[in-house]
Amino acid sequence: MPTDLPSFLLLLGRLLIGGAFLYAAYGNLRHFDKAAGFMAARGVPQPRLVMGVGLVVHAVSSLMVLFGTWTALGAAGLLVFVVLATLLYHNFWAFSGPDRFNKRNSFNANLIIAGGLLVLLAASL
Repeated sequence: MPTDLPSFLLLLGRLLIGGAFLYAAYGNLRHFDKAAGFMAARGVPQPRLVMGVGLVVHAVSSLMVLFGTWTALGAAGLLVFVVLATLLYHNFWAFSGPDRFNKRNSFNANLIIAGGLLVLLAASL
């Protein structure tokens, strides 16, 4: 258990980030077919394979961050996952009206998450 405030905050941040991403990975596993179908509709080649690889990266990287084992590598894996998912799912530039607004908000939220992962990555090197 950390004895100083910065170490405690880093632990808390890892638990929150790793836990939230692990929960999301579980949701993706539960809805694997639906997500793979969405990827197929977006023109992703071999969507089940891509979804499977993405799910493994998502889950393993989450566990690395959560448990503090190779945290920098886990943060980097989640960063790649977030960037790719953002470009694939939150392409606000392809929408108009309320859909564009919602997609842009999700895009911006993922930029914030990416920034947090970069901070975690830097703190873990």
